Amino acid sequence: MWVYFFAYGHNMNVANLKRAGIEPMEQQPAVLEDFRLVFNKPGPRPGEGYANIEPDPGSRVEGVLYSLQEQDLEKLDSLVGTPHAYERHTLPVRTAEGETVRAYVYRANPAVVRPNLKPSTAYLLDLLAARALLSPEYVRMLSEIETLETALRNPPA
Repeated sequence: MWVYFFAYGHNMNVANLKRAGIEPMEQQPAVLEDFRLVFNKPGPRPGEGYANIEPDPGSRVEGVLYSLQEQDLEKLDSLVGTPHAYERHTLPVRTAEGETVRAYVYRANPAVVRPNLKPSTAYLLDLLAARALLSPEYVRMLSEIETLETALRNPPA
């Protein structure tokens, strides 16, 4: 059976899924309404943040909607660190054609989120790997996010 998975972070780069042995049948642009993208799930380096989504009425998160085999969900859970790092939810996402589908979406476990984190440049490049499936405005927004490396070079006065 095929299922939908909406990626908004690291797994927007399909190469990361393939390295984990997950071969999506299809990928397409999609939008998650009434959420915003944040980087508050701690990464391996001090101050580093991985992508997460938080409810925010009127906001939207663009990402990649993958069609996966249902048995790939176990591999995906392992890849993202479910349930300790991320939790799997089912949320409605809208495709580019305007169809609303229910998709699996991972949200950071609230017990692990922290404020004031920044994505690394390499991590942000995984999101931008899907630029062909994102709006120009969203690509610009991602490109303007302050990275961990920039923050370390330019500490607040």
